[in-house]
Amino acid sequence: MSIRATEGGGPPWGATGLPQPEPKPRNVRLIVLVVLVAIVVVVGVLVATGTVRVPFIGSKTVTEGDPAFGWTITIPAKWTSKSQALTSTTVRFQAEGSGVGIRVQAQRFPQELPADQVRSDTVVNQLKNLVNRHGADVTIREGPTFGTIRGVPYVRYVYTFTDSSSGVPVVLQDADYYLFNGAKLEEVTFETTAAHYASVLPDINKAIQTFRSQHFTAGPSPSVTATATSAPASPGH
Repeated sequence: MSIRATEGGGPPWGATGLPQPEPKPRNVRLIVLVVLVAIVVVVGVLVATGTVRVPFIGSKTVTEGDPAFGWTITIPAKWTSKSQALTSTTVRFQAEGSGVGIRVQAQRFPQELPADQVRSDTVVNQLKNLVNRHGADVTIREGPTFGTIRGVPYVRYVYTFTDSSSGVPVVLQDADYYLFNGAKLEEVTFETTAAHYASVLPDINKAIQTFRSQHFTAGPSPSVTATATSAPASPGH
């Protein structure tokens, strides 16, 4: 999926800036008390369940999932004004809203990729080739960056490119996470305009940390708490 330009050069989602609230007097003691209570609650949840969900402060969220491939991800509901779940393609879910697009792809392979091969030149070069297919002017801003989410290793690329599909060039910025989950490759892509990227990066960082997926050969799929029901997003590139 791609966030695409519209006639006149504006993004399809329109104005996204929100008015800033007027500053209000703050009760420092009350704020400290609220923070302490929040810490106690989080610790209690961690002790009871072993899991702490990272909240999106001030945002309603929705958890999207795919029983067939066994992944879930929690994202701000405002990102899903245009969303759809897919079943007949490697793209399993895509959505747009509030200036941010998200796409999840999943593929199964005949055999598992050992974790120690994720950083190999062969794998990294193949992923770099995928990134470069977005356009002639692709510029990699970050990557390859290596990490893990819930023990699943990933390779991340952050890059910009110009999208001219509407006839009006717009510079987009993507963050691609390639997660090598045993015999699956799961790709989570976040996309926005380059000018908007810094302002949504905190939510992107929180969203990717909520990504959960069962290993292809182990255990049942996680339960899906929500599915896409709104209008389909624009076709991707």
